[in-house]
Amino acid sequence: MQEDRTWALEDKAWNQIKHHAVETTERAEKRLADLRELHAAVKDHLLLLNAREEDTISRLHGESQKLVRQIQQREEELIKMLRDDCALQRTQIEKLKESIETQKKLLETQKSQLEEHKRDVIERAEAQRQVTELLRQSAFFDVPELHCYNVTSAAIVTDRHLTLVRDVASFFFPSALTIPIADNSIYLPLGRGKEKCESVVQENASMILHDGILHYIATTGGKKPFFNPVESDAVRIYCDAPVVLGELSSLCNAVDATRTTAAVLQQTQCFRTASQEGARIEIDFGDRRWVECSAYALRHGHATEHAALRSWRLLGSRDRVQWVLLDEQRRNNMLGRSPFNVASFTIDEERVYSQVKTTWHSASALGCAFRYIALELAGPDAVGKYHLELGGMELYGYLVNTLSL
Repeated sequence: MQEDRTWALEDKAWNQIKHHAVETTERAEKRLADLRELHAAVKDHLLLLNAREEDTISRLHGESQKLVRQIQQREEELIKMLRDDCALQRTQIEKLKESIETQKKLLETQKSQLEEHKRDVIERAEAQRQVTELLRQSAFFDVPELHCYNVTSAAIVTDRHLTLVRDVASFFFPSALTIPIADNSIYLPLGRGKEKCESVVQENASMILHDGILHYIATTGGKKPFFNPVESDAVRIYCDAPVVLGELSSLCNAVDATRTTAAVLQQTQCFRTASQEGARIEIDFGDRRWVECSAYALRHGHATEHAALRSWRLLGSRDRVQWVLLDEQRRNNMLGRSPFNVASFTIDEERVYSQVKTTWHSASALGCAFRYIALELAGPDAVGKYHLELGGMELYGYLVNTLSL
């Protein structure tokens, strides 16, 4: 009985142990299944993470490559912009450098010009002082009263008379003869007596031409030997055509008896330009001494007819911009009739005065006075070309002192 009870207890204990083992096994299997499931889940998650990692790495690599390309492109753009800007600034700096060099050369030129002008002013001041002193000491103003003249069909021989005052000019320009005048004019007649002079032909008139405005200036009113007024810078002369023979200054030797004889002229190169339509010469008398012309004379420049003038215009101007017609000749064959002959022509002063009033609305004090006198070709010469050939010219009339107007 006791054994049965012990056996029963052992069997019960065994069953309990067995039951416990079964439960433990079931729990272990369940736990193992859970672990397997968890392992599978973890494995799947790891695969997902790996995929995400690869995708992220791929996307990051692509983005980084794109960013690198953008950075490189931007770098290239910045480098190009920098190079262009540097090139532009280099060009500007080079231009600025050239401009500075140009300005430097200009300043050096202006400096030399200013120094030359300074020397010129000093020389002119000294010349002014010397001329003023010379005028003070001379008897230049001791002259007779004023006389007038008329152009007639007969030759005129008359004494030269001037009306001046003894006061010395307060302002003197050395390159021009400036004389204070009582009635603002100096009258220059056509000739003077007691001397044998050449008679020259004019339509319906014959005039004795010996003195004139240029001769007056060249001899300082007859008080000094003749000296070409262009060479002494008392007047200035210009020509717009090429000079092929002689000198421009020779045009002012027309009435110099020592240089206009037939023998001298035969050996002298008279003035002639190249053939050019409208060729002209201009004489500038300065801003303080103007001329009012009533007649003029031209000397032929060759021993034969050669290229003698046939058509020309004599013009006057006060500003070298607007010009007034003083006289015009068309197909006039007076020049060249004899070797180095002289022909003279009168000027219609009333017609000129009418033009002056219309052009400048001038005051009556200036009358028909001009600073510039021009001789211009108006047609072909004797050989059908356009040479301006002359042995000289002279003007007759008045000198007007503009300082006292």
